[in-house]
Amino acid sequence: MLHISTGSMIREEIRLQTPFGKKVELGISRGEFVTDDEVMELLSKRLRKPECEYGFILDGFPRDVLQARRYLAEGWSLDAVVLLDVSDADVVKRLAGRLTCPKCGHSYHPVSRPPENPGKCDFDNADLVVRPDDSSESVVHRLTVYHAVTEPLIAFYRAEGLLVEVDATGEAQEICDRIEHLLRERRDMIAGLPE
Repeated sequence: MLHISTGSMIREEIRLQTPFGKKVELGISRGEFVTDDEVMELLSKRLRKPECEYGFILDGFPRDVLQARRYLAEGWSLDAVVLLDVSDADVVKRLAGRLTCPKCGHSYHPVSRPPENPGKCDFDNADLVVRPDDSSESVVHRLTVYHAVTEPLIAFYRAEGLLVEVDATGEAQEICDRIEHLLRERRDMIAGLPE
């Protein structure tokens, strides 16, 4: 299934130094979000491409209830919304100091997922970097914004009957397995199939 990350789309605009990328680069480095209008413009263009006809997974969108409502107003629907339930302390530990390959975008972490060769991407041997929005201070700021702006989506999607809550503690593969299991259960329940 096609993975659409609004964050990756925005980072690509910054990397290419498009007018959009230049406009949003400074705010992102301070941990701020791109405006709703800007995100909707980028996402709308992407979702209208032919490869999205067969389904997609949205990552990093919507950021708030207004974006969720605007998405629905565009006529798009969702099958499920996955909430990764994890503490703020774990989020800081996972994101602060994350290493990213500027060429292919692959992510590493010095403790939980180190590259084979320190400081080098396993796939293209490029020098790894810490993104400005992955500093400890920026991650803490992003969490503050999340609680104020994004967290209300939990109640919104719970009321819509779309929320699938996943315990996001443990190793990445364990979490992926939990997500797949819960989404299969949901699919089977909706289809009326036996579990």
